[in-house]
Amino acid sequence: MGNIRLLYRGTVNFSIKREFAVPIQFTQPKLLIEVSAARVPQATFGTLQSILFIPELGFTSGKAQSIKFDKNMIEIDVQFATNYRLIFAPYSKIRGNVNISIYEPLYAQNVQVLNVGQNIFIGSL
Repeated sequence: MGNIRLLYRGTVNFSIKREFAVPIQFTQPKLLIEVSAARVPQATFGTLQSILFIPELGFTSGKAQSIKFDKNMIEIDVQFATNYRLIFAPYSKIRGNVNISIYEPLYAQNVQVLNVGQNIFIGSL
């Protein structure tokens, strides 16, 4: 996928931390988040909670979204917020390292990016 910009790539050991926060800056309302780990049998990972800073209101939480070990297309309300922090929280204790990559799709407003099953479709509606 050539029209994406890497925002974050890192490894987290969730056997040490219960959750992991990533401060991030982005311009598009959708993010592609890839979560992978070696020797982890389950397909589900946990939740992603966005913490937004809105100058008029202060810090507020966005909608919690479930994510799985794979490529996840998530949507974040970026209409009013100026700062963001994404908090990854696995459903259960994961022993070992988890690789997290966050990408920002760089597409025009009329292009839709959909995550359907195992595939990501990109095109105009």
